[in-house]
Amino acid sequence: MGFEAGKAYSVVEMDGMLLKAFFHTNYCAVLYKHDIAGVWVDMVANGVDGIEYTVSNAPMGGGMDTPSYAQKHLLLDLPLNTLFAKLVEITSDKPLDSFNSDNFREYFELSYKREMKWRSKNGGISLEEFVRIAEAEGKKFKKSDILEAYRETKQKELMRWHNAAILEYKQKENIPENDCHDIMDFLFIVPIQTDAVAFIRYLEDVYFLSEEQADKFEDRYSDEEIEPQVLFQRINESFSTSLRAVKKGDSDYLIEIDIYEMPKKEYDW
Repeated sequence: MGFEAGKAYSVVEMDGMLLKAFFHTNYCAVLYKHDIAGVWVDMVANGVDGIEYTVSNAPMGGGMDTPSYAQKHLLLDLPLNTLFAKLVEITSDKPLDSFNSDNFREYFELSYKREMKWRSKNGGISLEEFVRIAEAEGKKFKKSDILEAYRETKQKELMRWHNAAILEYKQKENIPENDCHDIMDFLFIVPIQTDAVAFIRYLEDVYFLSEEQADKFEDRYSDEEIEPQVLFQRINESFSTSLRAVKKGDSDYLIEIDIYEMPKKEYDW
C-alpha cells in the first residue's frame, strides 16, 4: 500500500508490548504484538486542528469511551487495505500533520500520555466501560467475576498514580536521594476518584492498613458508593491520633491527589 517501514520498539511501561511503525505521507500504521492480546494494527492520521483519527482492527477496546479530541473506528477481521481506505475516506477533506521515523516516538509517547491524562481526569476506567469490554469478548462472565477483575484493574491503576504522584512530590520538595528511603516509603495517595474497595486494598498494599483492617473496611464499604477522600477520612479517624496519617502535599498529575504520610511504626527487635 506504499508504506515504508520504520523502527521497532519494545515498550517497557507496557509489559510484553512490541510495536513497529510504518509511514505513508500523512499517515502512520502501527503494528502491535502482545503475548496475551495478540496482533493488531492501528492506522492513524493527525489533524492540524488537534483531532486524532484512528482506524483499527484491535481485538479489544470497543467498549472504551473515546476522548472528544479523537475519532476511533474499529473494523474487526477486515484486511488492512480496507482499514487504510477507511482512514483516507474520513480524512480526505482534513489538513493533516506529517509522520516520519524521526517524530514517531515523540508522537506515540505524547499521544499515550494525553489519553491517560484524559482517562485519569475522568477517574480512570469506569465499571460501565469494563462491563462493555467484557461483553465484547463474546463470553459469559459472572457479575461477581467481572467486578473482581475490575477492582484488580483499579488497584493497579492506583499504583500507577501512586508512583507518578510520589515521584512528582519528591522532585517538587527536592528530597535528597539519601533521604528517599526514610521519607518516600511512608507516603501514599488519596485520589479524588476511584473504586472504594480497590482503594482499601491499595492502602493495604502500601502498608497503611493491615490485612485484618483492610478486610474489615472492605466488608463495611463494598456495597456503598463513597468518594475515596470521604472514605479515607473515616478510616483515618478510626485510629488513635498517634496512628493517623498526616497530609503532606498534593498533586494534579493525571488526577487530583492528596499525598499523606503514615506514622513510622516502632519495632522491638
